[in-house]
Order: sequence, then C-alpha cells, then structure tokens
Amino acid sequence: MQISIVLITISFILSFYIVYKSIPFLIVIAHKNCWMDHPTLRKVHKKPIPTLGGAAFFLSFWGLIYSLLYSFVSIRINYIFLASSILFMVSLWDDLYKTRAIVRLFLQVLVASVCFLGGIRVLGLYGIFGIGEVSTIFQYILTVFAILSIINAMNLIDGINGLASSIFIVATIVFVILFQQNGGEEYILLSVISLGMVLGFLPFNWGEAKIFMGDNGSTFLGLLLSVFFIEYINFNSGTGGSSSNLILGLGIIALPILDLIRVSISRLIQGKSPFFPDKNHIHHLYITRGKSHRVSTIQIVIIQFSCFLIALIMKDYFTPISIIMTLIIFYIVCISYLKLSINLTKIKNIESTQYNIEIANYL
Repeated sequence: MQISIVLITISFILSFYIVYKSIPFLIVIAHKNCWMDHPTLRKVHKKPIPTLGGAAFFLSFWGLIYSLLYSFVSIRINYIFLASSILFMVSLWDDLYKTRAIVRLFLQVLVASVCFLGGIRVLGLYGIFGIGEVSTIFQYILTVFAILSIINAMNLIDGINGLASSIFIVATIVFVILFQQNGGEEYILLSVISLGMVLGFLPFNWGEAKIFMGDNGSTFLGLLLSVFFIEYINFNSGTGGSSSNLILGLGIIALPILDLIRVSISRLIQGKSPFFPDKNHIHHLYITRGKSHRVSTIQIVIIQFSCFLIALIMKDYFTPISIIMTLIIFYIVCISYLKLSINLTKIKNIESTQYNIEIANYL
C-alpha cells in the first residue's frame, strides 16, 4: 500500500478541523440534555462539565476513514471499527447512565475478542524468558490482557484536564515515527488521524476544561493505542522472537500501565475491589501536592517520555527483563518522591499551624 505524504497531511488537517469545530456543538447538546459529569468527593472538578468529547473522536476518525480513505480500508480495519463501535456505545451509556463494572469488563473482553478475530494478536513473549510465539489459546489470553490493560489504563489516567490527551499525543507521535521506520503505512495513516483529532480536542480540555472526553473518549483512545502497540510489536518479529519492538512499545505506554497496576494492587491489599474508585493515581498525587492541572500534566508527560528514553537507550545493551525492571524502579522512585513531598508538606503545614497558634496565645 502506497500512501502519499499529501494524503497523510490532508487527513491530519481534516481530523483536527472536524473535532475542533464539532466540540462547541457537542457542548451545547450536552448542556441541553444535562449530559454532564457532576463533581464528587473523588473528582477534582467543582462544577458539572459536558462529557461527550469522545463522540467527536469516534465520528471524525471513522467518518474520515470510511469516506475520504475508503480505498485504504482493509478487513482488519473493519474489525477495529466493529470493536470500537461496541466499546464506544458501552462507554457512552456508562457516561450517561452508569453500568456495573462487571458488565463493562465482560463487554471489553468481547471488544478484545473481536480484535483478535481480526488478526490483531500478541503472538507470544517476543523472546522474554526465551519464549517466542505461543499457541493460539495463549495468544488470545495475552491479546485480551494487553487490550484490556491499555484501555483501562487510559481510562483511569483521564483524571485531570489535558492529561489523557497529552499522554495519547506523545505516545502516538512516537508510534508514527516507529511505524515510519518499519514501513507500516496503514498505521501511519490511522495514527496521524487520531493525532489530529486529539489535538483538535485539547484546547477545550486544557486548563479550565469546557468539556471532558468521558469514558467514551478515553476508552476509544485506549483501544487505538492498544492496536498501535500490538501491530508495532509484530513488525519484524518473525516467529515472535524479537524483543526490541516490544521494549520500545512498552516504554511509551509504561506510565499509565504501571499506574494501573500499582493502584489495583493497592486496592486489593486494602481488601477492596480493583474497580473501587479512589484518589491514589499519579495525577491525584500531583494535585494533592498542590500542583495545577497544567503543571501536573506536563510533569507526568515528562515521566512518560523518560520511560521511553530509558527503553530506547537500554534496548541494545540489556536484557528485556532488566529493562522492564528498570522502568518499574523508575516509576516507583517517581511515586515515592511524590508521596514524600506530600508528607513533608503536611508536616510543614502542621508545624506552621502550631507556630501560629503559639504566637496567638503569646500575644
């Protein structure tokens, strides 16, 4: 398949323009129908915010592909469309009316199964522990695990203004470069369209948000990111024996995945369901530390890109396991520093309060 730079550029511009122009319209619709994300003790916003941003993603992405780019549509892309349609409808319903976590999980497994049937598969462990390609049943298990992990990681990282969008933008730019180096023209086109649509949304969600992407948006981005990840790690993998692509792919998505794992383990240790909502994610720690949404997002994205640089620098000199362990240690150090800073701030505030009380009593 030969895709010209002109077509890629036009697709990017159109995806940006469609989302940028449709968001104000969706904001009006959400206000008229009271389709809002209302504040709770767990959430950081103080007033109801429209939660239909993901609709702009879904409609612009697939609208472009099935109109302007229809001649490039493969059977695999049709399966991605079917999977994303199921996920979008389920997540939109959850945003508006709420559904049980177990129902969402079951339907996400269905979504991952559709992707697997369409040929989007994790082939094995790509050389980790000396294991290459595995049997079909284990491919299915690994694929479902990977897709569900990335979908939910992106959903849960969407906790402050601009963060999920920025995480996705940085990851997608990296995947565009990686696809270009590996001749993945079809996925260059898909990733460039998704990049344009999220950049069109970001001005409305940066700083003081006018709209949220909602679960319907964050899960859609998570599905796209999981597809990019799986398709990239399969480039040049032969029989599933190459780990270089896997390490680079893991590097750029490591932050949201590790945050998902840490929070889930923390909830289980406390005897709670891993789906139990709390304020223990990395963005919550930044907000607790007193950082603004903008500063928190920028610093978290720096950590995200640092994970990728670690993977990029180490991939030719160290084993995959040692690189993965390094990423885990780096993440733990970042989290530990955040929690230490929060505790020190609390101690200083207590000491300051006690000092002020003593002065007042003395006077």
